[in-house]
Amino acid sequence: RQQAARNATFNRYVGHPRRLWDKPNLWYYNNYDPLFSCPFVKRVKGIGDGPKWVCDPHQLKRVAHERHESNGPPCLLYSVGSNGNYQWEDGMFEETEGLCEIHVFDYSQNYTRPKNVARNIHFHQWGVYGSGQPSLGPVWRTIPEIIRELGHEDRPIDIFKMDC
Repeated sequence: RQQAARNATFNRYVGHPRRLWDKPNLWYYNNYDPLFSCPFVKRVKGIGDGPKWVCDPHQLKRVAHERHESNGPPCLLYSVGSNGNYQWEDGMFEETEGLCEIHVFDYSQNYTRPKNVARNIHFHQWGVYGSGQPSLGPVWRTIPEIIRELGHEDRPIDIFKMDC
């Protein structure tokens, strides 16, 4: 019974935990659920690879409104790895009624789109690598470098989403 419970944590198909095992992308898509406790978890912006699970997005909306009303800086979201898929970022724009500043980082190619400007979504064609490693080239930044370059030193990153 304990093993069945463990399998249920990681697999939607408890009786068939290795179903689609030979197709890793499909296995993870069908079986990976968040492994954290959150009373109001929400998958932002639908199903598939673009949307992501967010814990208590309504709380971020509340924080965004409080900061806006007090003329404070907007909430700040970092999204690493998009492959040009803006579903999650668009969803978070909607969830927070456009009150958050969203920065998207993807080194692979330029995924800038015209409607980003009006939505306070900023695309950076930068890759992210670990501090203490040798530089990988001009399009690569560490998180401290990104924070410094964007002038976010005194601001909290309210959500840091990584999909790579």
